[in-house]
Amino acid sequence: MKLDMGQAWTHATSMLGANRELVIIIAGLFLFLPQFALAVFVPEAVNPAPPLRRVILAMFKR
Repeated sequence: MKLDMGQAWTHATSMLGANRELVIIIAGLFLFLPQFALAVFVPEAVNPAPPLRRVILAMFKR
């Protein structure tokens, strides 16, 4: 039995097309959830303060 790459590609694309909504949801989770978790647990990594702003804020905290 030989592997026919054209037929495998056609079958794979038809399966993705038949389950398009599920594929979009799963892809959205893989794209959205890591960024959301990073924003929740390490907010400084997502929205770092500029160096000048840090200096100014440190001056006002004194």
